[in-house]
Amino acid sequence: KIIKLQTTEESVLSPFDKCIITKDNIYILDKYKGGSVAIFDAEGGFVKRLPYGNGPGELLYPISISFNNEKNEIIVYQGLLVSIFTSDGLFKTAYRIPHYLMQVVPYEDGYLAIESESNNPENKFAFLVLDSEFRDVKTFYFEEQSCLMLSEYILKTQQNEIIINRPLWDVIYKYSDGNV
Repeated sequence: KIIKLQTTEESVLSPFDKCIITKDNIYILDKYKGGSVAIFDAEGGFVKRLPYGNGPGELLYPISISFNNEKNEIIVYQGLLVSIFTSDGLFKTAYRIPHYLMQVVPYEDGYLAIESESNNPENKFAFLVLDSEFRDVKTFYFEEQSCLMLSEYILKTQQNEIIINRPLWDVIYKYSDGNV
């Protein structure tokens, strides 16, 4: 199904980085035009942009987005800050964290995340298990050398399995029962 997005002065997008489609909305990470997340309804009607800025509930250079289907929340991570919004784009809360997250996936009662290797003491690719308030539960470091960041790393299958991979790697990891 092709969904034509409503075009208004506020809804115009630059080439965007990520799109998440839920049954009710379409969320588009638009880092360059407005530096924010644009929300469209399921028919493509423009709803709003999450506010740009440096205050509570505002976004400044978001890195990526995720959606928590169980809690019906948008998760926006921007370096050392994770902001949570309702599915309608209302700000709920934010967490300052000690990790520069590249990807976040809701999992069970918390989150799984990938940390940039330039921001951890091991200087290695790190896979993090975080609680519901983004506190560390467990960290796994991988020996693979740094490589270009070209795409997402964590995949949640329909069977709720977690697969971890990275572009240009010839290794695929599986997370289950608290181990990689």
